[in-house]
Amino acid sequence: IPRSRRARFLSFVSSVQTWVPDDLREHCMNCAEEFSSLNRKHHCRHCARLVCKDCSPTEVSKQLFPPAIATTLDEPRARVCVVCQTILVDRHTILAQQQS
Repeated sequence: IPRSRRARFLSFVSSVQTWVPDDLREHCMNCAEEFSSLNRKHHCRHCARLVCKDCSPTEVSKQLFPPAIATTLDEPRARVCVVCQTILVDRHTILAQQQS
């Protein structure tokens, strides 16, 4: 799936998603890099896809998540993939502009 199409699809995620089981994927669902003992699997807390460390390098504030997802997060920050990071920050910016 082309990156722009994937980003558009993921921008509609507003509720808790079912995590992709670890044993179903041997490659990152974002960049297709193979997982290994050095390139571990991580679940994006927004879209629930399995991604590598390079495709999920940061954590974002749970305040950026849609309410239905934010209420399920135990920590104040959560790991997300690079695609969802952009989506969450952009969504937050747009909502803030609409409220002012």
